[in-house]
Amino acid sequence: MTATKVWEYRNVPDLFSSAVGSAVRLSNGNIVVDFGVDPVTEGPSIYTVVEAGPAGNAVASTTISSPGKGDQNRATPIGSLNAETEGSVLPGQ
Repeated sequence: MTATKVWEYRNVPDLFSSAVGSAVRLSNGNIVVDFGVDPVTEGPSIYTVVEAGPAGNAVASTTISSPGKGDQNRATPIGSLNAETEGSVLPGQ
């Protein structure tokens, strides 16, 4: 059996997850990478989620602090929080 690397994203600075995490390919070819548990940070759990392009470059990134909460095991991309569509007007606007 042979494994072949087909894509790679490496965060700067390097991140390591001691458990969990996920990678989900979007319809535009980008990949959402959830680094899961940061074992180095003391105090509140810090989670990093990155949207990376096909060339392995970061397109968007966020960190989430979750004091007293359990581990984050995946990031699930969604199209909308309020079912709005591109160009729509939200109620009251």
